[in-house]
This record gives sequence, C-alpha cells and structure tokens, in this order.
Amino acid sequence: MRRTTAYTLVAILAVGLLWMVSSAPVAALENAWGYNYDANQASYAAIETANPAIRDGGFSYMRTGVQRIINGNVYYVEIGWYVSASNPNPRYHWTYRATNGVIDSGEGGAPGCCNGYNYQVLNVGAGDWQIFYNDLSTPVVTVGTGFDTADDYFSGGETSSASNAMGISGNWNVSYRQNGTWYCACDWQPYITNSVYYVAGINNTSWQVGGNN
Repeated sequence: MRRTTAYTLVAILAVGLLWMVSSAPVAALENAWGYNYDANQASYAAIETANPAIRDGGFSYMRTGVQRIINGNVYYVEIGWYVSASNPNPRYHWTYRATNGVIDSGEGGAPGCCNGYNYQVLNVGAGDWQIFYNDLSTPVVTVGTGFDTADDYFSGGETSSASNAMGISGNWNVSYRQNGTWYCACDWQPYITNSVYYVAGINNTSWQVGGNN
C-alpha cells in the first residue's frame, strides 16, 4: 500500500526539482498535496471527508503528515481519512515508517462525508509522535519513529492508481509546529504526480485536492 512513487519523487524533489507533474509515473501510487520544506515537529489540517470512486480494487486516502529524509530514505508519520474497495465507508487511517525500518498502520472511527475533521501528528520527544483524530487533546496512538524533527510537512491525497478518484476535499488551516510555535503553511506549494489530479489554493493556508471524480 505504501507509496513507492512518492518516495522516489520526494528524493528527486530534495535535490531541487520542486515543481513536478508526471503523466507516466514509474509505479502505480499517485499523490497530490500541498507541502513545503520547513523543519518541523508537527503538522495539522482540518480535512473534509469525501466519497471518491474506487475503480481498481485499491484505495483513496487524504491525510496530513511529515517526512524525514535521511540518505535518500523517506520516513514519515501521517493521518487522514481512507476508503477502499473492500470497505467503502470512510475511516481515519494512520501510518508511519520508522528509521529502524518498521512500518505500521491502524484505523477506526467514522468521519462523515462531507464534514471537516481535525488531523494532527505531533512530536513529543525521544523519537515519539502522537497521532490525533478530531480530538486534539487525546491521541489515538503514540508511535516511535526514531526522529524528532521532520524535513517537510504536507496535506493532500494518495490513490493506489490513477484509475481512482481523489477527494474532492478541502485541506483547511494547514499548519506546522517549529520549536514550540505553530506557523501557518503560508509558503506551501503543490506536488502532483499525475495530471488527472489537482491541488488548488483556497487561501494562503488552505487548498482543495481532487481529480478523476
């Protein structure tokens, strides 16, 4: 399920190709998000739940998270809503990849279609990150990633292939935390792996993600 395409392209982005749209990705997974390279210890977004069409037996996923890039390897922690062919009912879904190679995920809840819900990942030190769904006072899980500071934040969609719809979802009030202070994602830019998807600005801290609906 994880995003080989995203990892490959993020490594390319790291060396300076910051605006990239490809209609012929090297792997099936597709991504469209707003992001930027700001060192951070948290990411937040209020994300609207949607009901995207799943046409390939796979999934569509809309989330916020952070990534740490070490020697070309991408480690991450993220949460959002997720639908799949096997379970078309939206639920929250979190996942992470730790520096020791562990990849894990979990899900639950029932974020209702077309409402916005809070999603947040927050570093609490010693390589641990708390992951929040809607209630920002109580994490659904704490995971050990092996890193405390991420290289970038992002919020947006992923699909198992370009056959599937993405969103349509507002990613509202996206923000990141740096050294104890929250900042707006005012310097965000789009990252899109397939032109069937789009990231469109709503205001300087919010954007809509969708496509192939």
